[in-house]
Amino acid sequence: ANAVRLLGLSKIYGLWLTRMIKSREEALSLRVKLSFRKDKIMEEIKKDPMMADLLSMNERMKNARVLLSDGEKTAFFFVTIPLALPIAVVKRFIKMVEAFDIPVGGVFVNMVMPERVVKGRGVTDYLTNKFKEQQGYMQIISKDLGELVRAYIPMFPTEVTGLDMIKKVSDALILGELPV
Repeated sequence: ANAVRLLGLSKIYGLWLTRMIKSREEALSLRVKLSFRKDKIMEEIKKDPMMADLLSMNERMKNARVLLSDGEKTAFFFVTIPLALPIAVVKRFIKMVEAFDIPVGGVFVNMVMPERVVKGRGVTDYLTNKFKEQQGYMQIISKDLGELVRAYIPMFPTEVTGLDMIKKVSDALILGELPV
């Protein structure tokens, strides 16, 4: 969400910079017209620190826009979980990012409950119902985001902390398949 807001602000900032540059050009132009020693004023204008700063910032903004919209160098990736709100948020953010002409690299589906969790003995109704509920959301993900899904990351029995757990997440990312 913050990235999308920053993109929106950068567009506003770019418009503001363009207006400031134009205003500064107009002010400097008036200064030339009103001066008696035009050659001296022209030298001062060439060294104008405010205009130099504005032009430098504008150039950096343009370079950032070019970089962000270059599909060879940049892409946004999203992470969702199989629940209604996170899916809706990711779908909305994908549209917002695409509106800025920034390539979407894909979606990672995190915390997917492996089927083996509900196949064993002593599984509670709650867990079985949660699995069924998640399967419904997985169908929505498949239908709405299917071609964008890059990998499914299983729900692990503990938080992902430490190198061993990071290795498991990395293996899931490389496999990319639904956890069994």
